[in-house]
Amino acid sequence: MTITGFLIALSVLIFLINLFRSLKSGEKAPGNVWNSRSPEWQVPSPMPMHNYDQAFEVVGEPYDYGLAGSPYIKFINGK
Repeated sequence: MTITGFLIALSVLIFLINLFRSLKSGEKAPGNVWNSRSPEWQVPSPMPMHNYDQAFEVVGEPYDYGLAGSPYIKFINGK
């Protein structure tokens, strides 16, 4: 148990070092690196007060999601 406790403490220490080094000098990741068409990736970063400026409707089928050119969401004009 003692050895396991030290190993867990070491892994937490490595995590914290990596976290603080990344915050200090890490490069920013661009938005939507996977070119996803799902609604959660259509929101700009940093996130606005209200997630979506326009209402949207999911019009694609679940298994058509990865097909190029197939519509997945449609923004509704109005609100």
